[in-house]
Amino acid sequence: MLSSDIYPLARNTICVASKHRLERDSLMADDFCDRLAHFWRFAASPVPTLIVGGGRWGKVWSTVIAGARSNAQELVMAARTDPFAVRNWAAREPGCSELAVHESIAEAVASRPQTALAVVCSRPQDHLRDVLESIRCGLHVLVEKPMSTCSENARHMLTAARQARRRLAVGTEFAFLPALHQCVHAWGLATRAGLEVRLVWHDVLSEARYGATKSRHAEVDALGDLLPHAFSIFHTLAPGNRFHLAHAHQTPDGNAGVIRLEGQRSGVFTMDFDLASQERQRRVEMRVGTDRVVVDFQEKQSSMFVNQQPYALDPRLVPLNSTLRLEWGAFVASWSASNQHADPDSFLEALIQLQMALESSRR
Repeated sequence: MLSSDIYPLARNTICVASKHRLERDSLMADDFCDRLAHFWRFAASPVPTLIVGGGRWGKVWSTVIAGARSNAQELVMAARTDPFAVRNWAAREPGCSELAVHESIAEAVASRPQTALAVVCSRPQDHLRDVLESIRCGLHVLVEKPMSTCSENARHMLTAARQARRRLAVGTEFAFLPALHQCVHAWGLATRAGLEVRLVWHDVLSEARYGATKSRHAEVDALGDLLPHAFSIFHTLAPGNRFHLAHAHQTPDGNAGVIRLEGQRSGVFTMDFDLASQERQRRVEMRVGTDRVVVDFQEKQSSMFVNQQPYALDPRLVPLNSTLRLEWGAFVASWSASNQHADPDSFLEALIQLQMALESSRR
């Protein structure tokens, strides 16, 4: 196993020119459209990156990052389960033929000593092990939601990252949905009190997404799996609001339920989910003063409606049609020490507190 002091010079000087350029761009991004556009561009930066996990999400993140960069030259993967099959997939997948696949994190990092960032997308039960090993290798880590199977493990990750002075963030997919950020700007949601938001989240059983059938890992139930989605979207719509868990319930089969958060500014934020629906739905409904605002994001390009009338997405946001690319770009930006647009630690602290509250509600 590699320790964090191996290749110290390489890690401290990694992509200096690119990093300085990213820092300058971050400081210039005053407008929300500019900020998202900068994140979109940051995603193309060729920072040497490790993908941990060769399953569905490992393949998704590989294609997203390689697509943003137009190649996989600076990507390496650790795939413990059937690396041969993953290599065959990479050879056939457009843009991923240069992806180097290894059988362990240590082997992957040893093959690319300048690796600086990691995306951990293994099974949730393996997140703690893989995040800690990545941090020990000196990497900054984006871990797929849920952070772990319990809040204690999630807290352990955050503590380890702080002690090692590494960045840790959680991937939730929709926190950078452009339409949501336009709503925050257009209706002044950042300072509005009493906001009422409903998030409709319906899935079809055995639905194919990103080239594979969706499935939920046995070690995480629906509430634990969906809480990060709900919180990230509500946090985006009401930045700076402090949330607490007001109610959480799921049916005995785990296919349907409700997550309700309440905000410090008296808002109510509800996710209604049905994972055995007849059709896929992704929709945010808001009451903002006299307006009823709807953001439908089940398709790649979101649709917006105000009082049942179409509402145009800002033309500058139309090309930014991959929330995963935006999320990756935001993480690369957070890797830049001068980036001040987000405090990932405060988001993770709040998410861990909500996970703790969910665990307490089950006792």
